[in-house]
Amino acid sequence: MANLEQEGARAKRESPLITKLTPLDIDPDNLWRDDQLDRKYIAEKLIPVIDGSTQTLTLGLDGGYGNGKSFFLQRLRRMLQQSGHRVVYIDAWANDFSGDPMSAFIAAMGTQLAREPGQALATRLRDLTRVAAPLLIKAAARKLLGDESVKDLLEATGGDYEKLSEALGDAAKKRIEAYEQTERSVAGFKKRLSEIALEDESGKGRRGLIVLVDELDRSRPTFAIETLEHIKHFFSVDGVVFVVAIDRKQLEAKRYLKKAGPG
Repeated sequence: MANLEQEGARAKRESPLITKLTPLDIDPDNLWRDDQLDRKYIAEKLIPVIDGSTQTLTLGLDGGYGNGKSFFLQRLRRMLQQSGHRVVYIDAWANDFSGDPMSAFIAAMGTQLAREPGQALATRLRDLTRVAAPLLIKAAARKLLGDESVKDLLEATGGDYEKLSEALGDAAKKRIEAYEQTERSVAGFKKRLSEIALEDESGKGRRGLIVLVDELDRSRPTFAIETLEHIKHFFSVDGVVFVVAIDRKQLEAKRYLKKAGPG
């Protein structure tokens, strides 16, 4: 995990009044022009790691508030795009009003990837939105995925609904059917997502989908934790790489806040 804490601390010692400033305009011809802390070096080391991954990969960029995580991700995004990578950028703080990380992911992909040329990609994006619909409609999908008791019952009875309904009643039967439907929806979503990630219409040999998640430490506690859970449950497919900017200390605090009550 790349750590910006030490660099940020050094900068603050040199300039004690340092604060998080309004983002600077990015010069497309000189992306790192305002890079006073040599963050370009980290990007140059990170890109080969991303390129070398054929399976799902999640990378954490750890640093406190004001240490330059957004500065880095915004320029990393342009750097990746200029080299032909397929990139989606998500501002978690700007999207936590929705309360649903899945909606934020789908909207960002639909908006940003739709700008790329190619009919095959457009078709795959429509397919992804279609198969994601049941997951978006059913806000309880994430909880169902974590319901180990239902999974254990299915395995114990070999999926025999008659035995289950006799023992637990019709309510249990409906709950298990909903669980299996969710499982099928997730499998279909992952399949379509992997197809998008591995698509190479450009012929440049650049396959994979890189998702940059910014401002997670500023979003609501429940949204921050659920975003990480969605990455694990829904987006862990071959060809998809996540780079998540976090403040680990803040994230740990949010985890306890989520357990304590609504956030």
